[in-house]
Amino acid sequence: PQLLNSILDSHILLAGCRVNSNNNKITFHASNIKNLSEFMNSCEEKYGVKKIQYNDALKIIWCLSQQIYFLAKLGFTFYKIDMKNIIVVDDTKFIYLDNESLIPIVKTKEGKLMLEFFKPFKRNGFLSTEIRRIIQLPKLIDYRSIYQSLAQLVYFLLFNKMPDVNSD
Repeated sequence: PQLLNSILDSHILLAGCRVNSNNNKITFHASNIKNLSEFMNSCEEKYGVKKIQYNDALKIIWCLSQQIYFLAKLGFTFYKIDMKNIIVVDDTKFIYLDNESLIPIVKTKEGKLMLEFFKPFKRNGFLSTEIRRIIQLPKLIDYRSIYQSLAQLVYFLLFNKMPDVNSD
């Protein structure tokens, strides 16, 4: 329900977007829906390179940031971004659909908002430096670390190469 409501609340999908009463299905109007890989292929056809354009990067940042913001208002966030879970609606709207990377935000005794890792987790996709460096559990990480993952994704899509994640 949190994932679907973050999409609804973010207003990324405006045309007839609604979540059913069971909070397990979202409906909306679209001319086309692609996964990110198909979108990248269309970029290659249009521009001759398998990279996104600057305006697409801005749209990705805006859309996913909106979704992350509204998800945090519901007390959750993603701990990683995996390209295979991004859908592109009408070539202009980007949505992240991954229940497996969705985790609750916890409030510490000191009042800090954190992610608590207390069991092994999948390390695929774009992970923040803090999360990538976890070697012992349990571990608390700042809930905003997802924005570093978003930055890594956009860098990769713009330059078609992985960012240097080993430097601070």
